[in-house]
Amino acid sequence: MFGRRRSSRSNDSEAEIPDIPMNWRRLIGYLRPYKARMALAILALISSAALSLVFPAVISSVVDSVLQQRDVQLLDQITVGLLVVFFLRSITSLIENYNLNYIGEKLVVDLRLQLYRHLQTLSLGFFASRRVGELVSRLSSDVTVMRTVLTNNVNVLLQQVVILIGSVVVMLALNWRLTMFIVALTPIIIGMGVAFGIWLRRTSTEIQDELAGATTVTEEVLQNIREVKSFVRETYEIQRYDSAIDRALKAAIHLLRIRSLFGPIVAFLGFGALALILWFGGREVLDGRLTGGQLIGFLVYGGT
Repeated sequence: MFGRRRSSRSNDSEAEIPDIPMNWRRLIGYLRPYKARMALAILALISSAALSLVFPAVISSVVDSVLQQRDVQLLDQITVGLLVVFFLRSITSLIENYNLNYIGEKLVVDLRLQLYRHLQTLSLGFFASRRVGELVSRLSSDVTVMRTVLTNNVNVLLQQVVILIGSVVVMLALNWRLTMFIVALTPIIIGMGVAFGIWLRRTSTEIQDELAGATTVTEEVLQNIREVKSFVRETYEIQRYDSAIDRALKAAIHLLRIRSLFGPIVAFLGFGALALILWFGGREVLDGRLTGGQLIGFLVYGGT
């Protein structure tokens, strides 16, 4: 149900959790009861992304028409138009965010209820081979991760796809040569993002596993505190919990290093791409195939 997960590492023996591929069709199926709200959120998302594409086009119009012709009336009209666009975008963003978060909260409830009911139907043998802390961790933290995947991550993916397609269409209409130059640079940045994304996902899964292990140790000790006290095992249990937290810390530091490396590399690639766009676009302006305002619009679209 929760995709590729390993059992929490511990010095104690425990049952292995099968390494099962993510069943995306089953995950998407959890959204079916909320398809009307999801459709409304997606429609608002597409509208918001489309309205975001207006601003770069207006910038090129302002530079080429208003500033060169010194037309104050046209500047006033463009400003009022932008305010209307930004207001509409705020409304669509409100609709999108509210509905996605509403669906996310309902999903958390549905998943926890379904998982808890399923646990009640399992045999005693299942509980004998698994520890309570790990089951509690999956009932709480893993369900929250699924909520993020089905709502926030889908939202970001769809929004970026719409903005990407819209930007490419507008840029092709302005200047196909510069557009092809930008498209040629895109696979490099995408490749780096995909590679780091896979790395981050694996490390994040490792952190969840280690935190589940620490939760398991806590659950076991607190449930059997009388036995721990009776056999004077406090020092041993403290060391066992310290070891579990230390493993979680090491995994978290590993993730921190990846994120620290990812940010500067992507920033360098992004700004480097903008510099190359400026260089190529400047040549197009000098050759008379592009105006200064259109070049500014390209820089904004390229940054998007």
